[in-house]
Amino acid sequence: MRRFHWLAPAAAGILLGCLLSAQPITWAARPAPPPDTCTDLQEETLNQLKEANAQLKELGTLLRSGNVKVTVVINPDASPE
Repeated sequence: MRRFHWLAPAAAGILLGCLLSAQPITWAARPAPPPDTCTDLQEETLNQLKEANAQLKELGTLLRSGNVKVTVVINPDASPE
């Protein structure tokens, strides 16, 4: 019996190593999205940029025309800063 006194700690260490190696690594980076998703996101971003560009062109035309009227509305319910 005295010969195998090291067996219990060794078996516990091996068991602990197996348990820890089976756990998923939570700090790993997310896997890359499939290519279809990337293409869809790029198309959506491109469409949003085109829309913003069109709005900026419209604002530029409006400002160059000189026909801009500014209306200031003061909200009485707003707290003074």
